[in-house]
Amino acid sequence: IEDTTWRNGQIKSNLQSDIQVPLQEAVSRCRQQGINLAAYGWFDPPPIHWDEEKGTGSPYFTWVYGCQVAEVKVDTSTGKV
Repeated sequence: IEDTTWRNGQIKSNLQSDIQVPLQEAVSRCRQQGINLAAYGWFDPPPIHWDEEKGTGSPYFTWVYGCQVAEVKVDTSTGKV
């Protein structure tokens, strides 16, 4: 990922400027090869502190990102999921 640039629906190699693939094609290739595109990660936040008497400090931080995906099958004649 560090060696690529993702822009305008294209994935371009930063190491070889002649290599560029549309995002949809890259996703299709991964699916055909059984490559899982899911990722897990975590962030260790900086310490927080607050001085109630002085009313100073860094009482909280906010960096939030989340994504969920579900693949479901629905029988359109019965509505069964």
